[in-house]
Amino acid sequence: MGARARDIGADLVLDPTQEDVVARVRQHVSSGVDASFEASGAGKPAIDALLGVLRKGGSAITVAAGRPGQFDPNLLMMTEVNYTGSFGYNGPDFPAVIEAVRDGRLNPHALITDRISLEEAQEHGYEELLHHGDAHVKILVHP
Repeated sequence: MGARARDIGADLVLDPTQEDVVARVRQHVSSGVDASFEASGAGKPAIDALLGVLRKGGSAITVAAGRPGQFDPNLLMMTEVNYTGSFGYNGPDFPAVIEAVRDGRLNPHALITDRISLEEAQEHGYEELLHHGDAHVKILVHP
């Protein structure tokens, strides 16, 4: 996934199984980042990193369901961070993404990991994602 993240423009790609994400982010942005997103669903370690990289007053957003994680709510008060979740897309997201694709800030082609026909959707789409989801981001189905 690191190569894919670089392909779509990530400035820094870290492997949380190999390094201390909070410490590495703080090396690059000592005051912390404005916003962080948790999309792994990995529970407490992911939530600790999500909140640990933020600047005072930053925003943390969880966008993946997964293992439950606990954190000390006093952390929110002491750091004045905002923590929210998002399960879908809202109207203003679409024009912003279209503009980012148009001006080159976002390369959606790097996210497409396979293309299949509608007839292949069950076996090579659904089943593939179920059993090998870590190898894919988006599988496009052509009707």
